[in-house]
Amino acid sequence: MLLKKKFFDRSKRYALHDIGIYKARTSDIDKYLNDIISIKSKSDKFNIDFLVVILPYEYQLRMGGHKAPQLLLKSFFEKNSIKFLDLYEDFALLNSEAYFLYGDGMHLSSLGHETVAKKMLEILK
Repeated sequence: MLLKKKFFDRSKRYALHDIGIYKARTSDIDKYLNDIISIKSKSDKFNIDFLVVILPYEYQLRMGGHKAPQLLLKSFFEKNSIKFLDLYEDFALLNSEAYFLYGDGMHLSSLGHETVAKKMLEILK
C-alpha cells in the first residue's frame, strides 16, 4: 500500500476521470441523474423522505477546487426539487487523507463516517 500510494496517485486518477465526465456531461451522467429522479418519484409515491448526500473526492479536498461534480449535481437537484446535502465544506476542515482510508481516496475512514453521521444527526434533529 505504501508503494502504491507513493508511486501511483489513484485518488487523483479516479477523481480527475470522474470530474472530466461531469464537465463533459456525458449521456452516462444523464442516465444516472434520471435514475435519481425515478427513485425520488417512487419515494414520493410512498411518502418516504428522500435526501441525496454529495461526498467529495479526497483529491478534490487535497487540491482544492475541481467542484464540477458538486456544481452539476446541485443545479440538477435544485431544478428537480430533490433535497440534497453537499458535505464538501464539512470535509475541508482537516487534512483530506484523514477522512479516507489509507491509500484509498474513495472509502471513508472512521473520521469520515463520523463527519457524515454528525451532519445527518443535525438534520434529523
